Amino acid sequence: MTESRHPRVLCIVVECDLEAVALRAFLDCATGMTINVTLRGVATSYQLTDALCAAADEADLVVITCHGDDEGIILEELAPGVLGPDQPFEARVGPEQIRARVRLHGQTVVATGCSLGTAEMARAFLGAGAGYYVAAAGDPEGWAGPLLLALLCHEWLVRGRALPEALKRIAAYDAELALFRGWGRDAAGAVVGLPEGG
Repeated sequence: MTESRHPRVLCIVVECDLEAVALRAFLDCATGMTINVTLRGVATSYQLTDALCAAADEADLVVITCHGDDEGIILEELAPGVLGPDQPFEARVGPEQIRARVRLHGQTVVATGCSLGTAEMARAFLGAGAGYYVAAAGDPEGWAGPLLLALLCHEWLVRGRALPEALKRIAAYDAELALFRGWGRDAAGAVVGLPEGG
């Protein structure tokens, strides 16, 4: 995150639009509207990966409000005729699509969906250029995603704590929040989970 300007947050809304609206309202209230929050809705896998690529120039923090499982980010099936014949519907965006289609420049990516905090997904995002990746290693209760986002933005963006320290403090708050794990790179460039509780 660049210190010379206010942080920019891009919230990509795959589903869970209330999480996105709550995050924007929280940041507007907590910071006096000094953090630029952009909401972008997506419906297809290519819209999602295109939005992630656009984040390379538009945001410091990228939040994906979504549902997930051990295969990836879940996309809702579209009505017949919405996609053209050359646009196959992909029900999930997993590590393969992230590796093949996403390029980032050091942004932190937070995914709120269940089971997206796997080493494979982390390697995909970090390999695509993310500075950090944060997601749930299991299936937290539905309220945990919005609370994680509010606490993370408060600890990291508002209070200025380092991301690993912010995640450690959040994990101590509640067992559901402790399911969210952070991933980054060590000094040698290897993908590593942040310290336990972070």
